[in-house]
Amino acid sequence: MIGIEIWRYETDCWKCSADIQVVYPRGLGGFGGGTWQPAGEELVEKDYCNVEQTYSRTQGREVYGNLCTSCEAYQGNHFVYEHVFDSVAAYQSWDRAREDYEIVDVIEVPCPCQDCGTELTYKRDPQLCDACLHQREVESSLGESVDLEYCEVCEGILHPEHRANHHTSYEEDETMEVCDTCHAKIHHKSGFRDDLLPEMSRSDAKREGFI
Repeated sequence: MIGIEIWRYETDCWKCSADIQVVYPRGLGGFGGGTWQPAGEELVEKDYCNVEQTYSRTQGREVYGNLCTSCEAYQGNHFVYEHVFDSVAAYQSWDRAREDYEIVDVIEVPCPCQDCGTELTYKRDPQLCDACLHQREVESSLGESVDLEYCEVCEGILHPEHRANHHTSYEEDETMEVCDTCHAKIHHKSGFRDDLLPEMSRSDAKREGFI
């Protein structure tokens, strides 16, 4: 779950010209985004706005949006976005534009990773957890799909170019997949994971014919 600000401003109803207040849920990672669905489910319960689920002819489906308190006309989300975006464009700053609006609330909305569904705790663009973002980067560099593997010591993601097949025993030929960092610490940092040190050195193992 992440917290998003609810911005409110005064305007005229496009249909009956009544003075009304509308709200804008600050987008997940930018302008508008897909914020109305999760935000709308919360906003319908709030007294500081008149948000309801209604039919959008433009989108051809049910959406959450602001309704006029006089005639109940739906104030299109696109026009709300456009009003906010014009302010941002004029100031060339979200922070400066923010000063023109009343911040009436901060609500918690779901923000799942787009690939695996893991719940994120802050806004990210792209909306991906660390593991899925890394996987996309690896697949992009390799030009093919891969299944992520993890270091058996620190449980960090194993990059194809920064991994090692560590021997815990040369005599029994027992190995484990670790990252370069953990591999170096096992061999060169006393007390790190002494239980993973092999019973003989690599040079001794070669001399004995184990490798």
